[in-house]
Amino acid sequence: MTYVERTKELKRSHNYRELYLEANPGIKVPGISWLFYLCPYCGRMVRKSKVSVDHIHSVRKVQTCRELRAKFKALPGGVNNLDNLVACCLRCNQRKGRKGGLWVFRGKYGVYFAPVIRFFVFVVLFGALWWLWSGEYLSNAVNLIMEVINNE
Repeated sequence: MTYVERTKELKRSHNYRELYLEANPGIKVPGISWLFYLCPYCGRMVRKSKVSVDHIHSVRKVQTCRELRAKFKALPGGVNNLDNLVACCLRCNQRKGRKGGLWVFRGKYGVYFAPVIRFFVFVVLFGALWWLWSGEYLSNAVNLIMEVINNE
């Protein structure tokens, strides 16, 4: 059986979402009346009304891990410290659950890397489609299909 400590510093507060959103107002896009947040896990832009505030180190993991307990007891606000909170989409928050590892890295630094990764994926996919379309590859494939249809 694992030891679970539930002191005030290690419990989820009732107002951590409001405190985070107050401290981090979001991204204002010109011409649009609502605010956006960038999900650090997947890079999606999420409306403020749809945003989910996530604990980077989950409350349960902090309660059961000795090293994390010591770290968060020393911080003001404990597990609800603003450095441990991140705005993300509901899908990523549910997928993350109590996991650590790469999810923690993405929670802390994903706001910087997720848009870059999404851009490179777009460029690679667009480039591959352009290469196929502009070269003779696509036209040769179409001609081959037309020959097979005409021979039948």
